[in-house]
Amino acid sequence: MKNTAGCLCTLVLTCFALAGHAHATIFGVKSCGSSPPQCGAVPSAAPAQLFSFQEDGSLFTEIGAVQLNGQNIDVDGLALSPIHGLAGFELQATGSRLLTINPMTAVATAVGPLLGSRDIRGAVFDLTGILWVLDAAADVVLQIDPLTGEAVGTQTSLTFGGMPFDLTTGTDITVSQDGTFFISNSNTILTLDIGSGGLTLLHTETAVEPGTTANPFYTGLAFAIPSISSNLFTYEVNGFDDIYVYDVGLNRAVLFGNILSSFNAGRGDLASVVTAPTTPIPEPNTILLLSIGLVVLLAWRGWQRTLGSLDAAERSA
Repeated sequence: MKNTAGCLCTLVLTCFALAGHAHATIFGVKSCGSSPPQCGAVPSAAPAQLFSFQEDGSLFTEIGAVQLNGQNIDVDGLALSPIHGLAGFELQATGSRLLTINPMTAVATAVGPLLGSRDIRGAVFDLTGILWVLDAAADVVLQIDPLTGEAVGTQTSLTFGGMPFDLTTGTDITVSQDGTFFISNSNTILTLDIGSGGLTLLHTETAVEPGTTANPFYTGLAFAIPSISSNLFTYEVNGFDDIYVYDVGLNRAVLFGNILSSFNAGRGDLASVVTAPTTPIPEPNTILLLSIGLVVLLAWRGWQRTLGSLDAAERSA
């Protein structure tokens, strides 16, 4: 009995050990660039196509053009929150405006006023639910109230080596599971001290994009959290418009090549939910196996007790 019970306990422990994580979903947006021709005079323009994919490189899904009041709009600065859902920023010639975006239909709803003279190109909800954004017009990081769409507190100027830092329109912000902030800017990836605005160079990508003589131009950046990995995902718009993934050693690989190839990208963004580390929860199939194992174990023990009782009765007869 002891050996059988021990095997069943081993089965239960093995099920816990094999309990997998659900793959994280990453959302992205690709705005129009040099093609069709009417998109070529500005960094980005409508339509801005919403898409999603799984961190394991599966289920790339084209959701549709982001629309506000039935009209295609230019969108950047995606951010995803378990509480507030999918957010983004409408880009106009005179400023930016916070949106909520239906992740199933790409239909947007405006939140609050137009933020005059702002060019919001990156956004992320941190581990505490604060919405941080990058304004490429003023080269600053600031908070936006997700309920009112208005700036909160004071903005912080970005610096590198003690000098002012110039954000390009190819930029994004994300945060890792330990709370470290990262930004992409053209072909560089940097860490950000959110309090001081100080930046530290982490990686410069010197690869030449296929079909061009140019280095990458990253417009989207996201960790996939909760995740089966610590991979960092980037969206690149020079040449073909590709999704790349960096492993913990900052080795780069193509995850999806030439996405949404019916038009050329202007800019874009990536976003995924960010949460603090938690104890993994077994998946439903694992829970079922555990339940079956425990039922068998209890039944076995009950049978052994019954046999013991019968043996005792025979001995006393």
